Amino acid sequence: MVESAENRPNPIDAFELRSGTVAALVGAGGKSSLMFALGRDLRSSGMTSILTTTTRLWAWQKNNAAHVCRWPDDTGRLPTTLSQFRSCLLVGATVDDKVSGIPPETVAILASQRFADVMLVEADGARGMAIKAPAAHEPAIPPGTMTVIVVVSITALEGSIEAVAFRPKLVSKVTDYLLHEILTPESVAHLLAHKDGGQKNVPANADVLAFINQITTAEQRTRADSLANYLLQTNQFKRVILGNTRMPNPVLAVCECPPA
Repeated sequence: MVESAENRPNPIDAFELRSGTVAALVGAGGKSSLMFALGRDLRSSGMTSILTTTTRLWAWQKNNAAHVCRWPDDTGRLPTTLSQFRSCLLVGATVDDKVSGIPPETVAILASQRFADVMLVEADGARGMAIKAPAAHEPAIPPGTMTVIVVVSITALEGSIEAVAFRPKLVSKVTDYLLHEILTPESVAHLLAHKDGGQKNVPANADVLAFINQITTAEQRTRADSLANYLLQTNQFKRVILGNTRMPNPVLAVCECPPA
């Protein structure tokens, strides 16, 4: 990539994580890794954060947290925990290889109590795939969410729908592409801007951001720039962030529509 680390946007500014923000991450291609990366950045900046999910996480992902709190048992200790660690992952019981989340309504209650400056909520599941369309019960966005971050991997453009997508038949239905076909930047933008795709269950007054993840090569950056342009043309996104959550600073660039 051509950007140096020094010239990249600050992730907290890029994702507009101000005190009081409740942000839900939906889609596919790096929601968990983005949530943990933003939690680390918030912690480094001196802000406190609660990370959680309304779905499930892999049990091994708890290792990415500064501290893990068990819901509901540890809820009363959140102020002390956050004073000490500045960030915690709040989840339910671990069963086999998965960790259960907390109900969306509980997230809203916790947010109203302002235990932390920012709450980051993984509100969707995708089993590690690059792109998805939600099922009838998805995503589980908490009431009162102020920011929705729709995540997609640039690798969604590098294989057939059946190879890169979670719920590929639903992706095929929304995009009108066949399962063996490869999506284009325009078709991915259509999916992410669709009421049955990336916009599903988004609260009426929420800001919607898109994050294009896993950009490594110059060719991927060119495709990401094209996808960002199509996304902004839909008028469904306040801004589009390009990046790679495997980098110390996950943000490569921020794209916005020019002022009218």
